Amino acid sequence: MSRRDKYGLDLAMKTAEYLKVHGSIKNNHYGYCGVGFVASDGIIIYTHFDEFLCYTRGEWYVPGGEYEGIIKMFETEDAFVNWLADQSDSSMSGKETNDGWYIDNQRITRKRLLHAIDSNNA
Repeated sequence: MSRRDKYGLDLAMKTAEYLKVHGSIKNNHYGYCGVGFVASDGIIIYTHFDEFLCYTRGEWYVPGGEYEGIIKMFETEDAFVNWLADQSDSSMSGKETNDGWYIDNQRITRKRLLHAIDSNNA
């Protein structure tokens, strides 16, 4: 499987179901924790995490600006599922930042999504 292969509808739907039950997919450790998803009050947020904090009320990312805060917000599950189905490890890598520190640093990947879903089914 290539980094450019889209996640597809099945994985996107399973991810949305996971978020409904568990509320988030995130790393929790000291310092910068990468990016993840948070579901709250029917909204799904694709955001940065830092030392257990989630930027749900943070600044929106502005290209060329400080790359910290909310990346994308989805007001419906369908919007999230359709967007995620069209993503890939490449598109989720953070390459749009043009910052070597953020690129592939604790990003959402197919492997990470499958691990969350599989651990839920174990």
